[in-house]
Amino acid sequence: MKNPVSVPSRAISGDDISPPAQQLLRDLNLLPEEGDLAHAGGFVAAFKGPPDSVALIEAGATAATKWWSVGLGVMVTGAWAAVRTWWSAEDPANQHILLWGAAIVTAAAVLGVAHLFASDLRGRAAVATETVRARAAVAETFVRMAEQAHARTLDGQHVAARAPGDGLQFAALPSITVENMAKHGPEEAGWHALGLLTDGARRNRYLIAKGNTHEWVDAGMVSVP
Repeated sequence: MKNPVSVPSRAISGDDISPPAQQLLRDLNLLPEEGDLAHAGGFVAAFKGPPDSVALIEAGATAATKWWSVGLGVMVTGAWAAVRTWWSAEDPANQHILLWGAAIVTAAAVLGVAHLFASDLRGRAAVATETVRARAAVAETFVRMAEQAHARTLDGQHVAARAPGDGLQFAALPSITVENMAKHGPEEAGWHALGLLTDGARRNRYLIAKGNTHEWVDAGMVSVP
């Protein structure tokens, strides 16, 4: 792996998943660098082949395949040049042999080039397919993590969290003004309910606050004015 990959506990902010997703794909060699993409479409790539990262991902022919094809083409050209050189000086029997020999060499070279390209592209197409699947899995994971990051924000709605071990559930409330009937006189009014603790059955208690004072009060002792 070219770069070490670290996964922090809060890798997704929920704002924009594109930059971290692209960076992770590049660190895992599932997405080529911008420079490699530019070189893959250049004039030199037509002869040397695209960079390996792009050739694998986009199923392009490698430089080795292209140079083998060029070599076989040169061999065929040389064979026909030799036939043309010797043709006029040979008798008809030898001319037929030269013609058949050149034809066989040409056919073998054409089949060889076709086999090279087909094998190379078939293998790289399989790699490209798996790369696309891996990209989709990473993108889906980032989208799911972003949704979870958004779900963790309160945004005026109450969010429930289970208290460990006791089966109770706490729900945050948007600061509701209430009266604390456990108090008397002026102390009864001016409280704000901040949360509700419940076991889902009969036990319900409110977390209420007034100034710097916080208290847990049974639901029956809390009234909305």
